[in-house]
Amino acid sequence: GENVVESFNLKSDLTNLIGQNYRLTEIQAAIGIEQLKKAKDLIERRKYLANKLSESLNGIEGITPPQLRDNCENVFYEWVGKIDEDVLGISRSIFLKALDAEGVPFGGGYVEPLYMLPVFQSRIALGKEGFPFNLSDIDYSKISCPNVESLHNKSMIEFHICSYQLDGNDLDKIIESIHKIFENIDELRKIDKE
Repeated sequence: GENVVESFNLKSDLTNLIGQNYRLTEIQAAIGIEQLKKAKDLIERRKYLANKLSESLNGIEGITPPQLRDNCENVFYEWVGKIDEDVLGISRSIFLKALDAEGVPFGGGYVEPLYMLPVFQSRIALGKEGFPFNLSDIDYSKISCPNVESLHNKSMIEFHICSYQLDGNDLDKIIESIHKIFENIDELRKIDKE
C-alpha cells in the first residue's frame, strides 16, 4: 500500500492496503527464466557504470559515494550516495534542482521510513480489527530513527541506474554536469540563502 496511499489520498481508510506476496504465474515464470539469462551481463554493466560514477566523485568534499563493505557486492539497483549540506553550503533540495536543470535525473530520500507510513502510524492493515497490529502494543508514532530520518530528509541522493540504458557518453555527460555544479557552487549558495 505504500505506493498508493499518498497518491490516491487513502489515508482515512487503510484497510487491506498492506502489500501481499503474490506468486508468479507459469507464463511469468517462463519469461522470468529467460530474462535471468541476461542478469549477469546487466548487473556487470550497472556495476561498471556505478563504479565509474563513484570514482568520478571521489575527492569531492561534501559527497560520499556508496561504500562497500569487505566481502560484499552491490548490484546497484540504485546508486545511492550522501551529501553533507553543511560541507557543501547548500541544501539537498538546491543540489537536486541544479542536477535537474542539467538534465540529470537524481532523486533524494527514496520512500519514507517504513514506520512512518500511514499503515503503521494508523495500525490498520488487514480487516477492520487492525491485524497484525492488534497483536502488540507497539506505538509507531513514538518510534524515531534519527539516522534513517536524516538520510531520508537531508542527505541521501539516488540515481536509478537500472532505469536507463546508459552508454559511456551518457555517463560522461552526467559526470560533467555534477562537476559543473561544483564549479558553480558559490552561485548556488547565494540562491540557497535567498
